[in-house]
Amino acid sequence: MGSLLSEVGHHSSNSHFHTVGPGWYPAWGGGPTAHKDSVGNLLRALEDAKITGKSQLVRELRDKLYEKREELGDARFKGILNELIGADETSNAPRASHGFLREQLREWFSESGVAPGGGGSHGRSGGVSGGYGNNSSVFGGGPRDSGGGPRNSGGPLFSGADLGDYRPDLSLDNPGKKPKDVFTGFSQGAEGNCGTVSAIKASMMHFGQKATDVFKEVKEAGDGYDVTMRDGYKLHLTKDELRQAAIAANFKGDDKELMKEAIFMFAVSAKRAQEEGNDGKGGMTYAQALASLNDGEWSKEAFDRLGLKNHVRQVSLDDLAKGVVGTADTSLHSVAVVHGRKELWGKVGGRPTEGIAFGFI
Repeated sequence: MGSLLSEVGHHSSNSHFHTVGPGWYPAWGGGPTAHKDSVGNLLRALEDAKITGKSQLVRELRDKLYEKREELGDARFKGILNELIGADETSNAPRASHGFLREQLREWFSESGVAPGGGGSHGRSGGVSGGYGNNSSVFGGGPRDSGGGPRNSGGPLFSGADLGDYRPDLSLDNPGKKPKDVFTGFSQGAEGNCGTVSAIKASMMHFGQKATDVFKEVKEAGDGYDVTMRDGYKLHLTKDELRQAAIAANFKGDDKELMKEAIFMFAVSAKRAQEEGNDGKGGMTYAQALASLNDGEWSKEAFDRLGLKNHVRQVSLDDLAKGVVGTADTSLHSVAVVHGRKELWGKVGGRPTEGIAFGFI
């Protein structure tokens, strides 16, 4: 499905966007006023998208706001929100807009240190298996060392949509070999599957990059593959389902072999989600299960669906910063943390400073 961001200009008469080529960007530059205007435009478009029920557009706008927060840092981003609220009050803006801005301030910067559960990007409303449930997005304090740096690799980017053909590596060569570059090798596209992506990346860095490293057993069987997970769960994935998953995942990256392994793990995760009735929905089709992974999941749920519930526990953000491989989840995004640095859409980010952290035991 194509991006809905091109529709943003139609959602709010107060929003101003420039279109360049196939995409769009808000009318921002580098100055303080431009940053304030760009955040304001995104927030007004987000409010309209929520009112009109455009869930994919909501997710994409949330991601854009997250990127803007990464760019500006917490203090400046929070200051802009407060400025917008103040401007709303003095200009007698409609109460709904004023209330929405205050809601966003509470969601991004909860005074109690805990963001409201289920209100974040990608619709994380299901809670976290293992008892974390709502109010599970803990925000750390202090200055933010963040922002996605440049991609490490200079190689071309590939789409994973046509990589739905997989042969499990049953050789004994290099068992447990880690990815050459898990940041650039594959990453999240436009879909809201950050929770599953972050869990797969962390699992690869702990067990090895191949599905045969992460799972207990993978073998070709009949029209597809038989998979046994480390928690004993067994399932059968068809080759047609794998092809569906490759398209639905929409991964991007510069390492085709690594991407094939990641797509296979994503496909297996979706199969287990289908069989277990993800989000409490029984009788799902495989396509519906894929959609549920693209609509926001906590990384702890993703680890469980990979069969790794006995290998991952809640840790501190400091543990991740010191080198424990894992993930950090807020109500807005889930990121893998490798070598103490966050992965941000294929780029190397800063140290993890917010969220609930999970790491390998």
